[in-house]
Amino acid sequence: MQTLRHFHAWLAIVLSITLPTQVFAHGSSVGELRIEHPYAMPSAAEAPQWMVYFRGIKNEGHTSDRLLKASTPVAAEVIFQHVMPAKSMLKTEVLGAIELPANLSTPMRHNLGEYRLLLKEMKQPIKDGDHFDLTLTFEHAGSETVKVYAQSAQTDAPAEHKLK
Repeated sequence: MQTLRHFHAWLAIVLSITLPTQVFAHGSSVGELRIEHPYAMPSAAEAPQWMVYFRGIKNEGHTSDRLLKASTPVAAEVIFQHVMPAKSMLKTEVLGAIELPANLSTPMRHNLGEYRLLLKEMKQPIKDGDHFDLTLTFEHAGSETVKVYAQSAQTDAPAEHKLK
């Protein structure tokens, strides 16, 4: 009986550690690329454009790749951007592709100096908890459709879910 109680306690601990990871962490792989945690913040009610972010796209291969194109049914167009500080303001550079160097993770979060995807001419607002498809086309790895989840910023999220 004592062994059964120890087993149940061990099982509860293991599940409490692993379930949040499985519920909150998401992504996909295509070729040597690992697409980590695609997300968007909920949008304003009538926002004509909004952003999609990733924890990163990790190139685990030995050769570079490039993100060439993205599309989604919730917007007419997806544009690649790089945001940088410039003389006490922000400079947003529109890119034709995003370079994914070999053996590196390219962050695509809402921090300065990183990349992001701009959804133009949105067909509907994005609410907390919504999800939608986003198809990414890479130069070498091919195409992959990922689920993008809308989430409000959370300060009490598990460590593996917090955006760093």
